[in-house]
This record gives sequence, structure tokens and C-alpha cells, in this order.
Amino acid sequence: SDRMMLQFIAEDYGPGSLVEAAVDDIRITGAPSAPEPPRGLVLDVQFNQVVLHWRSSEDASGYRVYLSGERGNVIRPENLLTVVSDTTLTVPLSDIPYEQFYFQVTAIK
Repeated sequence: SDRMMLQFIAEDYGPGSLVEAAVDDIRITGAPSAPEPPRGLVLDVQFNQVVLHWRSSEDASGYRVYLSGERGNVIRPENLLTVVSDTTLTVPLSDIPYEQFYFQVTAIK
């Protein structure tokens, strides 16, 4: 989309050296039939549970819900919490092993 950005950083940690970098032949591909991502994720922390709710995605058969204690590393195989077909999920706080936690929801075709 027009909201995508790529960032490349070329750096050298040694003093007095020349830093050079090149990027060539970038191709970004995706499945044209992939469902739209879920939108409007709302997280409600209640007394002993977290309730997640999001808007449904057109053509989605289900949703993968990821949970992580690190903001930048949520969508990783080891962070997959569950797969659901509904757009609401309740997670007991006792099942969340982090003081700070981050959820990500992705749609499944």
C-alpha cells in the first residue's frame, strides 16, 4: 500500500572508515487473495482477565492471536497463543506470563 516504508541502515562501528551500502532488485510479493487484516483491536483489562475484540475481516476463516512480552517481536511462531474463528477472545491474566504484554491478531484465509 501507499503506507508501507522500508528502512535500510548502513553503519560501521570502527572510527575513520568509509561506509558503503547498496540495495538492488527489491521485490515485495503477497497473496492477492489474502484476507484484509483485522482492524479495531480493543483490549479490555478486567479484574482477572483480558478481553480482546476486533472487527471481522472479509474472507477470513479464522484468526491467529499472538502474545509477547516484547513489542517488536510479537508475530513469531513461538508467540502463537491460539487460533479462533470468532472476533472475541478472553484470556485469563494468569495465562499471561509478562508484566507488559502485546497482542497481535492476523486473519487466516
